[in-house]
Amino acid sequence: MNVPNNNNFTDIAAIRSVMVKNGRASDLLWVTEMGWTSATLSETTQELYVLRALQMLKDSYPYVSVVIIFKDVDVDNYFQGMYNSAWVKKRSARAVREFLELWGN
Repeated sequence: MNVPNNNNFTDIAAIRSVMVKNGRASDLLWVTEMGWTSATLSETTQELYVLRALQMLKDSYPYVSVVIIFKDVDVDNYFQGMYNSAWVKKRSARAVREFLELWGN
C-alpha cells in the first residue's frame, strides 16, 4: 500500500523483531498518535490514509492490539482530528466507525 511515510510501519516490525529475539513474542504492541493532517491534505485523502493504515495494521500486524488516532478534534494548529474544531465529524471519523463495525472486537 502507498501510505506516505510508511517507515513508521516498518518500525513496528523492527520493534517486534527485537521483542521476539528477547523472548517477548507473546507481548502485544500499541500504535499511538497515528494520523494525517487535513490542513495540507483533503479530508478525503485523510480518510483514505487512515483507512489504509487501519487495514494494513489489521492484515500485517496481528500483534498490534491498540491503535490510537491523533487527535479526536482539531485544535490550535493540529488538524489530525476526526472532528473539526466545531465537533463536526470529518469523513475519517465516519470511515473509522464503519471500519470498527466491520472489523472491531
